[in-house]
Amino acid sequence: MNTYENALKQLDEIINHLRNNQSADCSKAEEQDLQTLRFKTLKRVLSPNDQASIDKIAAYYAKHITKQA
Repeated sequence: MNTYENALKQLDEIINHLRNNQSADCSKAEEQDLQTLRFKTLKRVLSPNDQASIDKIAAYYAKHITKQA
């Protein structure tokens, strides 16, 4: 089961990944900035009992971060 603490760590890694892999293309970079802002907001409002969001974070992390490691 995905945990709240793990989701917070995954959000940190996702945010850092987006910052460190900024696209040179302006439109893509702008979209990455918006994604970063969304993840920062999600991290701030995420609650320990929001299992649906925690599961979505884990799925995004597995799809976009783990496969690149």
